[in-house]
Amino acid sequence: MDCKLDKNLTGECKYAISGIHSLWVLNIDDFQVYEFRDDKLYSEIYIDNIYIKGKWYELQTIDESKFTEKFANGGYSQELTTYISKFDSEIQAEILKTNKKKFLVLFRTNEGRYFVYGSDGGVPLVYTAETGSKGSSIGYSVTLSKNSQFPLFEVNPDYMVNGGGAKFQYLPEFEPIYCELNASSKNTGYQVATYALKQTIDKGEALDINGDLCSVSGKKQAIVILQGKSNPDSSKYESEGIYNPDSILKGGNVVKKLNYMECRPEITGSITATPNLITLTRNVRTKNITIYSQHDWKMIQASDKANCNLNEGGAGDNIAKFDRNTNYGNGTFKFKNTYTQEEIDVKIQNLVLQSTGMDATGEQVTPTSNGVICSAAGCSIRLSIMCAGGAGTYSVATNISHSNFVTYTANTNSFEIRVSESDIEEEKTAVFTLTHDTSSDEKIIFTVTQEAAKIIKIPDFNFLTYRYKWTAEDGRDLDTATELVNSGLVDASGTTIDGLAVGWNMKGNSNAEVTKYLKYGGDNRDSGNECTFIDMLALCSEEHLPNLPDKIYVDVYANWYGEKKNGYMTFEIKAYKGGEMVQDGYNFNNVGGEEVYSGEQSKFVKAACTSNYSTYKTDYTYVCRVTYDKLTREASIAIQSDDSGKDCH
Repeated sequence: MDCKLDKNLTGECKYAISGIHSLWVLNIDDFQVYEFRDDKLYSEIYIDNIYIKGKWYELQTIDESKFTEKFANGGYSQELTTYISKFDSEIQAEILKTNKKKFLVLFRTNEGRYFVYGSDGGVPLVYTAETGSKGSSIGYSVTLSKNSQFPLFEVNPDYMVNGGGAKFQYLPEFEPIYCELNASSKNTGYQVATYALKQTIDKGEALDINGDLCSVSGKKQAIVILQGKSNPDSSKYESEGIYNPDSILKGGNVVKKLNYMECRPEITGSITATPNLITLTRNVRTKNITIYSQHDWKMIQASDKANCNLNEGGAGDNIAKFDRNTNYGNGTFKFKNTYTQEEIDVKIQNLVLQSTGMDATGEQVTPTSNGVICSAAGCSIRLSIMCAGGAGTYSVATNISHSNFVTYTANTNSFEIRVSESDIEEEKTAVFTLTHDTSSDEKIIFTVTQEAAKIIKIPDFNFLTYRYKWTAEDGRDLDTATELVNSGLVDASGTTIDGLAVGWNMKGNSNAEVTKYLKYGGDNRDSGNECTFIDMLALCSEEHLPNLPDKIYVDVYANWYGEKKNGYMTFEIKAYKGGEMVQDGYNFNNVGGEEVYSGEQSKFVKAACTSNYSTYKTDYTYVCRVTYDKLTREASIAIQSDDSGKDCH
């Protein structure tokens, strides 16, 4: 049996002078949704449109038809009464159908205003059949009463003028997935349709922008588009408007829905870590943090920069311990609340600042427990540096005993120190403190000590002689090498004469330009002496003087070629002003000039090898450096205190 009301219940009454002018009912199953004015909700209590699937049926009204509404106990008691004056089998059959149905009730007052009630579950229709006595009315007394959570809503008069219900709807399309974002560009948990199709309510047929069937007009289907989006297919659709995520479209269709799977919102506070940044150093090898979670949690990402004793836990506070390891640097542990899916990070800074190796060059560099000892001749040290974790950088502080004797360069992976030749008879020290920029726990303290120089001061002179003496107890056949270091002079072929030494089997012996300034007395293969003299008068001639550096260096080396015993030799230094130098055997003597300096120094010569001459700079023992000031014509001689050189015996 069809229980839907499908026939207007009207009688023969033709007049309605006051009260309710017209009355309609709709099977509640055919009701979809209200469209409130300006897309507002119940607070507006004014309806622009009612979306339905079926049709309205009219009930007869009489002058006495009326509606009452009372508010009590947080709800509304609503009742409408009317009378159907026609009494026959046709009307009775239709009324009987209402026993199993409830209705949405719409009526018009005599003033032309429309009202509706019953959307929350429908209004039952109760009737009483009346035959009456002679002269009285015959028909049905009808009552439509309900206790509702909503008040009576007023309806836009145009609604019934337009036929009582929308004939089309906009059906939202939720593919492809588009997630709603909040002001912080985070997911809200809602998916929003990016467009909606215009179609008939009853059959879902496509409608064009004029509301005509596309199958008849041949035009594109009309759509409305989410604000900020574009037409998904302009060959199929024509846009006739936009909407926002909170809009309710024609047909009562909402354009967003919960979709926690694809549009999972960012929940904060359901899991925390205190602290969430851990710094581990050589002094702080372990740290604890408190992981608080409202539900069960688990670690979803570990880092090789530390070890954590917990992989999962329950609701409440959990103490997690992190231990330092040897994988230095920065890392991240991730933990997740398994219920809310919220994730948090715990950052790890496993710091290190250490030297991983040392390279040193110089006449003699002796490692110590906290640095090196460098000879008076100077040296260069390169430390390999490992600096990791945190900022990954370090700063340098210095404590230097004498200005300008040492310089340094701090690089990311190395620290380089350069110690210049000493010119004073004092020990010098430089303490370098390298500190990690993230924590002072990580540091390197490196001390460089330079030995005091043995300095000989020579007054204004023209000629300088070195006379080397040794006894049979010291050794046999001492060879020497004397070279200019930085004169900048060249020979006739344009080749520099710096580094061309004179001495036994040295290249400078056969270079005419070198032998103008450096004179070698010959090779004494037994005990006795050898001599070399430096002609500063010739070197600092008017021709050369403007081009020479202010300070001219001459280096002296020695090696036992024949036999080394005690290994000591004595070298006599004499300086002359004026006169001329005359060779006498292995020696050079001054004739006609003034001796301005004379002195002796004892020096141990470690080097002892017949093959050392070819690599004398590294394999001979470094004896001294002469520093000549071309402006004052004075010199200083720094006697090297190290025992450099190669002994191959």
